[in-house]
Amino acid sequence: MRLRRYTAPSIKEALEKVRAEMGDGALIIETRRVRPWWRRWGKASVEVVAALDGPSPPERPRTASPTLADRPARGPAPAPEAPRVAQPPPRLQVREDGTRRAEWFERLVDSDVEASLAWEIVQRAELLARATGRTMSEAVATQVAASVPTMPLWERKGRPLFVMMVGPTGTGKTTTLAKLAANFALVGGWRVALVTTDTFRIGAIQQLRTYADLVGLPLQVANDVKELQAATAAATHDLVLIDTAGHNPGDAERLARTEALARALPAHAVILLVVPAGMRQGDLRELVAAYRSIPIGGIVVTKVDETRCRGVLLNAPRWAQAPLAYIATGQMVPDDIELADGEAVARWLLGSGRRSEPVAEGGAAS
Repeated sequence: MRLRRYTAPSIKEALEKVRAEMGDGALIIETRRVRPWWRRWGKASVEVVAALDGPSPPERPRTASPTLADRPARGPAPAPEAPRVAQPPPRLQVREDGTRRAEWFERLVDSDVEASLAWEIVQRAELLARATGRTMSEAVATQVAASVPTMPLWERKGRPLFVMMVGPTGTGKTTTLAKLAANFALVGGWRVALVTTDTFRIGAIQQLRTYADLVGLPLQVANDVKELQAATAAATHDLVLIDTAGHNPGDAERLARTEALARALPAHAVILLVVPAGMRQGDLRELVAAYRSIPIGGIVVTKVDETRCRGVLLNAPRWAQAPLAYIATGQMVPDDIELADGEAVARWLLGSGRRSEPVAEGGAAS
């Protein structure tokens, strides 16, 4: 097996390098963002490790132990060869590997990761462990990180970036929006404005107004599509965050209204589907199917601190075919949110879930 490491400004460029040198049969076994310490406020690069199956190098022929006839007539005899440690037969080694694979598969499934994805992860992890000498625990964490697509850091481009939050009731859309607003305004130095279209829920506007007043941000209420279009047309801020009313995914009328609002946004707008970490697979599938008519550009997973079964972190991006953008880790505004990347997903799915870095750190560079 051949292993190669590629670094590029974006995942797309890194994969193009892999394809150019190793062909379409290459296996991606690790991806991560890298940022040197002297570029803390700059854009991170992407590092990809790829593998390609191939013939193993020929084993060197072993030199036979000298016999009496081969020894020189004079001089001391060579020291006897050290005894070799017996190696387990191949059948036993396969059985041990299979046990490790089954244990990790069971652990991922118990965390509510989709079974087919869990099996794919442990198979790739076993391949990585054998090729690099890593432990199975390290290899599984690496493969979990490589299994989830993540959203690139937002950048200011001389025009407003519109971001809309959609999803069911009770998922934490308004709180997540407030966290992002505070981080980008206070940490990233962006000029941020808020818009709410949630005129259904009692106290929704007042809740968001409280957050806006605390950070010192303007808030506008859009009652319908025309008012939302007027608000976006007049926007001059770097980032405009738009809240929507939550509703039952089976409510066709409310869903149609959300779709109309989403499609009223400029083409470069980002629509984030907000889902809680504790959502069961059956409910998640129904939710993703209900929102198929809306151009979802990213996923936010909330309430990861409220459950140990966090398979949604992998399932939601896979089923919605959209990258993971942010992970909301508690109720505190603005602290309990972090930028989604593979390492963060592996931490929350397998480990301690400790926070990494401010969500607006990379976005502060213009």
